[in-house]
Amino acid sequence: MDEQALQTKSAEEQLNKDLIGVYKKARKNMRCLYPGCSAPPINSHIIARETLRLIAEESHVLTWLPLHISTWKMAKDLNAGVPWEQRYEEPVPIGISEADKATNLLFCESHDQGLFSPLENTALTLEPEQVLLLAYRALGSMIFRRLGISAIDAVIEVAKKA
Repeated sequence: MDEQALQTKSAEEQLNKDLIGVYKKARKNMRCLYPGCSAPPINSHIIARETLRLIAEESHVLTWLPLHISTWKMAKDLNAGVPWEQRYEEPVPIGISEADKATNLLFCESHDQGLFSPLENTALTLEPEQVLLLAYRALGSMIFRRLGISAIDAVIEVAKKA
C-alpha cells in the first residue's frame, strides 16, 4: 500500500472510532425523559414485559436491528442520501430480557414503575389509559432514537469538513 492509501485508511479507521464513540454516547441518555425530571433513566421496555410475554415464543419476540455495517459505511450511505429505513435487516428474534436490544434508557425508576404501573402490573385490556401509556413510551423511544441520530449527523458534518 502506498503512503496516501495508508493515510486514507488511517483516517477512515479514526472516523469509524469517532462515530462509534458518538453512537455509544448517544445511546446513553443521561436523564429521565419525563418533563422536569433529571434522575438517571433505567432500561425501559417500550412494550411492557408482561405484554411481550403474551406474544413471545420461548421468551423471544421479533424485532428489527440495525444492519451490522461499519459506521464509516453508514456515514457514507447517509451522506449519499440512503434513508434510515434501509439500515435495518429482516426481523430477528431477541430475548425479552436482553436489555441491550429490548430496552432503551427512557425513564427513571420512579417514573417507569409509577407512571407505567397500569401497563406493568395489570393485564393488557387496551383501555384508553393503557393505549395512551403505550403511545407515550413509543414517543419516548422515538425521541431517544432521534437524539442518537442527531449526534451521529453532527459527527458526519464534522467529517465532511475534514
